[in-house]
Amino acid sequence: MPTGIAVACDTDDCLAIYLAVETGNDGDERSANDVSQLARKAAEGDGWVLSFGFQQPVMTCPECADGRGPVRERGLPTMHGPRR
Repeated sequence: MPTGIAVACDTDDCLAIYLAVETGNDGDERSANDVSQLARKAAEGDGWVLSFGFQQPVMTCPECADGRGPVRERGLPTMHGPRR
C-alpha cells in the first residue's frame, strides 16, 4: 500500500517540507509509528538532520542545518530531493 509521508523543518520561520511516497504492497496497514519511522529515514537520506529536544525528535532541513536557512519560499530546487 502506498504511504504518503511528510516532514516539516522545526526551525522557527522555516517553510521547508519534505514530501515522499513510500510504495510497495506488503499487504499490511502501517501504524503511525511505522509511518513516522519511514518519514525520518527518507528525510535523513536526503540531508535532513534528526536531533532530539525535550524528548521529542527535531527535524532540520538541509538549508537550516548548513546555516543557509530558514527557507522562506516554496519550490527551491534543493528542496525537491533527488530526481529519479
